[in-house]
This record gives sequence, structure tokens and C-alpha cells, in this order.
Amino acid sequence: MKKMYLQTNEPPEEGPHPSERGGGQPTHSNPSDFLGFLKDVLLREKRYVINELMEELTVYDAEVVDVTRNVVDLRLSVPNVFEVGDVVGVVQGLNVVQVLGNVLESIDHYVSVYSPKEVLEGLKPEVGSRIRVFDAEALQSIDLQMRLIDLIESGQLRSPAVDLFFDESYRQPDLEVRFELKDVKAVGEEIALDEYQVRAVEAALSLSDGEVLLVIGPPGTGKTRVVRKIAYMLSNRGEKVLITSHANIAVDNAVEGLPVDSCLRVGRPEKILPHIHPYMLSYKAKTALGEALELIERRIEELRRKYAELVRWLDYLSIRSEKQLRYEGMKLKTMEELRLTKSLITDLIKERRELINEKIMELVEKTPIIASTLIKSQLKPLENVNFDTVVIDESSQASLTLALLAMVKGRKWVLIGDHKQLLPIFKSVKDLRVQESLSAFVNLLKKYPNRALWLKIHYRSNSEIIDFPAKYIYEGNIRASPTCRELRLKLVKKPKYEFLNPDKPVVFIDVDGREERVGRSLVNEAEAHVVVEILKELLECGVKPEEVGVITPYKAQRNYLRKLINVRDIEIKTVDGFQGREKDVIVFSLTAMEDFKFVSNPNRLNVALTRPKYKLIVVGNARALSRFKWSLAGQFLTYVFERGRVYAWPPSSNP
Repeated sequence: MKKMYLQTNEPPEEGPHPSERGGGQPTHSNPSDFLGFLKDVLLREKRYVINELMEELTVYDAEVVDVTRNVVDLRLSVPNVFEVGDVVGVVQGLNVVQVLGNVLESIDHYVSVYSPKEVLEGLKPEVGSRIRVFDAEALQSIDLQMRLIDLIESGQLRSPAVDLFFDESYRQPDLEVRFELKDVKAVGEEIALDEYQVRAVEAALSLSDGEVLLVIGPPGTGKTRVVRKIAYMLSNRGEKVLITSHANIAVDNAVEGLPVDSCLRVGRPEKILPHIHPYMLSYKAKTALGEALELIERRIEELRRKYAELVRWLDYLSIRSEKQLRYEGMKLKTMEELRLTKSLITDLIKERRELINEKIMELVEKTPIIASTLIKSQLKPLENVNFDTVVIDESSQASLTLALLAMVKGRKWVLIGDHKQLLPIFKSVKDLRVQESLSAFVNLLKKYPNRALWLKIHYRSNSEIIDFPAKYIYEGNIRASPTCRELRLKLVKKPKYEFLNPDKPVVFIDVDGREERVGRSLVNEAEAHVVVEILKELLECGVKPEEVGVITPYKAQRNYLRKLINVRDIEIKTVDGFQGREKDVIVFSLTAMEDFKFVSNPNRLNVALTRPKYKLIVVGNARALSRFKWSLAGQFLTYVFERGRVYAWPPSSNP
């Protein structure tokens, strides 16, 4: 698929809310109408992305070292900013950003960027000039999806993956498991897969070309374990497999535990962790080249030092030559030496780039399992690589156009997701039905329910935490493993507050607060201060900051909490920022008091309630919430009340 690189000067004008057009929810009865709707949503999303980029942009200074054909070599002010496959953008002026291209090579301060001809003609980067660069993956994500729609509409892109979504006559046979898994041991773990995990792996191994498998994986049911086993087994029988997701962290989790020699991580991981590093493409390429690469890099550094010395000497001669003519000849000789030294540096940089690029392509070709984000599956070095099977994790959060970027590269597809958790986050789409139609996983689940399997046993959280979502959200389709009953928070001393007793995994703290509107969001200062007190006591009792998370549905409350809480390793996020994460303890500030519709969104509330392993502390106003007993949040209050776990604030002293 061809890539489209965005040049943005003016974001599209704000228009009617997409869900307000044509009766709201789009349908597939007319594929061209639905494609037009998707394009409309993406155009509006582009505006939000650009605005957010300009508000929160992290910019790095860079010098243009060389420009050869479609490759721009940069020297950044900060080392190791980009990885192979990353997208580099350029800030051109106030509110003007542009995608430069994607990274071919990254070594310390130096980055080689592949940039299309039309972009270079517009930018005209000059050797020696300085530019400001940033991570532009979010920008190019929309680019590629728009280009995908154009190719589908024009008929240039024909793929069974496209037919899955847009051809109403396209059918999938009933799921048939023809493969029996003999080795049920998890990959990289001394543990056996459960019966539902085994069936999911067997179903994936039974797929024929053009078939899709949908694995419904609620929280803590072992989705990542299943992804690993599927990829491992497929690679063992000679298939080339792509493990992908919209989120880096999901890709990183899937990679961990796979054999290092059979898996390649393309792009920058969520965090540079020692156990992920050996899988990284740039690390493998540099390690494989060894001494040959070191010799080139040493020579480049020697020449750079020589170049710097010559520049200083030239400055000295320039001052002298103004007074004494005999220095003019030395100055001319030094200038020629400077030119030759710079030419040598440029040649060595090109040689290094070609050496690394050749090794990168060799690694990509020979490694059976490739792991990358959905976006990076369409960029160098993967743009021309096809796969036997594409496995997409967290696919309920991926839009169907985003998922298709990877799916068109495969013959068979396994989508792991959860239609009861967060759906694709489009700033311009609020209607839940519309969000469902845009989710790759939910879209296919509704169209092909006969291709779906459940993972049904939950392992991560205390059974009292998971019992509520198991009954009220998953309608009995999942159950806690017996081991969940034994999961307890470990404290080094008896807590000051009874509600922190480890034997009470789920509690509700009743706070007499007041909601205040901040723009389109809400803040509840009383709740925030209670959250601070709870955190202080948790830390006093030996809970590590990195094992505590604070969640709220509202950005204003999140921002206020961040001002109050100065502990660096405590994550404070809205619900949207916590999907796929887990913590020992979650403190959930409801914030609202007048209207709990937003709080009670089943997908959003499900994510918040299923993040903790040992302790869930919900902070809110019981009286206000009791007026909404019919809501999911109201049912949760009843759930904790029936167990005697509602505590008034301020609490009475510990008995």
C-alpha cells in the first residue's frame, strides 16, 4: 500500500457532529456511504489531533547533516529519541506541523529519515540548517487511514480483509476447530493454558485463508498468553506472523516471553525495559553487525572531532588574515580540508546507513514473528512485508480502518478484544452505537457472531473485585478462578482506616462533596482531598507508589488531583488512559453528583472497576448515587452496601 504523508496548514473547519447526520448511526447497507462517513470522522479527528499536538508537543532541535535522494540525515540535540520505524514530524511555524517521514536508522544523536519526494520539495531542507522535530505517529495514523479509504473507494485496493467489513454478501463459515493442541504449556511460563485458552489457540491454528477468528477476552482472562501461544505455534509450522495493536504496551506485553531469536519488535516500546531490548530491531541489527559497525562509528567520531578542530582553526586564521596576508593561504588550505573532511563524514554516514538497512531487511525477512503497532505495519521497514496470519490485540479499541492497515497484509486474521471495554476514541463521536460501528472488533462480532470464542476464567483480581463485572457487565460469561479468593493486598502495618483492611477488597468511601463545572468537565475538590489522604496512608503502610493508580472519568478532576499529589510514580489518569493496565490498588474518584450517565457508561465503568488486583477504593457521594439505582454505578453501590463496605468520611477511629 502506498503511504500518504500529511502536509497540514489549515485544520478542517468544525462541522456538524458526525452522529447527528443522516439519522445518527451509520450502516453498511451502502458501503460507499459508510466509507464517506468514516472519512468524515477522520477529517474531524485530524483537527483534534493537530490541536492536541500543538498544546502538548515535545519538540527536539535537530541539524540537517545530509540530504541524499529520499533520505534526510539529522543530528538531534537529545540522543535515542527515535527508533527504527518511528514517524518524524517537523514544526514549521505557529500551529503548522508536517510529517517528514519515518526512521530508517537511529544511532545515539543521529537519525536517518525516509521522506517522499513531494515532502522534500516542499520543505527544501538544507545541509547545516536547523529544524524542530517531534513524534508524529498520531498525525500519520489519520493520514494512512484516509489513504486506505481512497484506495478502497477507487478500487485500487482489493483484499478479503476489506470484504470482511464492506461486502454484505461476504460470508464466514461456522467456526470449526480441526487442530488438537498437544503442548498446552504457556510460552515462557511454567503454567498450563486453561480449556478456553486452549480452544482459542486451536481455533487459530485451524484457520483457512480468508477466515477470521474473534476471541472475546475480558480483563484478566489471559489474552496476552493466548496471543503468544498462537504466534509461537504458527511460527513453528513455518508461518510468518504479525502481532500488532493500536497500543505499544499491548505489543510489548505480547513479545515478552517469546523466543528472542524468533521475534522482532519494530518501533519504540512503551518503556525501554531490559527484557524488551533484545527483541528490538535496531538492537538486533547493531549487535549482528558488531565490529564492522563499531569501526565506521569510531571513524565518524574521529572525523567529527577533526572537523570541529578545523572550524576553530579557521576562525583563528580568519581573524589573523585580516591583519597579515600570509595567513590567507593557510585559510584557503584549511577550508579545502574542511570540505574534504565533511565529504568523508557524509560518505561514512551513507555507508553506515546502507550497512544497517541491509541487515534490517535481512532480519525482517528471516524472522517469523514481527511485532509492531498497526501504524508501523504500513511503514518502512514493513511496508512491503506480507504475513500468513495477523494477530491484533486490544482490537475493540482499534477503528476498523486502523485495523485494516495491518489486516490487508495478511491471509488469515485473529482479533482479540472485548466489546465491553473502551471502544475507539474519536473526539467527534459520542454516540455509543456509532462507536461500536467504528470498532474493528465489535463490527466483526456483530457481523460474524459464529466466529467468536470466549476466554472465561479470570485470574488477575480478587474474586470480590471481579464478581460485580462478571455478573452485571459480562452477564455470567466469565468467572473468577478459585485462586482469586486468596489474592490480598500486603501491608507492613495495620492501617489507620478500617476500609484499608486487606480483607475488604472492595470499598466505597462516602464523601459529602460538591461538583463544580470547569469548561466541559467536572471537578470535586472534597473527593480529591480524600483521595490524597487515602494515598498517604497506603504509602505509610508500605504500598509502593508505582503499584497505585488513581482513576477519574473527568479531565478537570485528573488535573486537580495531579496538582495535589506530588508522588511521581503514582499514575493519575482518566479511564481512557488505563485500558490494558493493572495496579495492586485503584482509587476511583466518581466526581459527579448531579448526573451519573457519563460515569455509568458500561464500557468506561468496566475498565475502571477491573484495573486493581487486590484493592478497589471508590470515592463518591452515596446519597447522590442512590438516586440513580437503575444505573450501573448505582448497582455497584448496592453491591458494596450489601457487603457492608460503605464507609463515611471522615471515618471513625480504628477499633
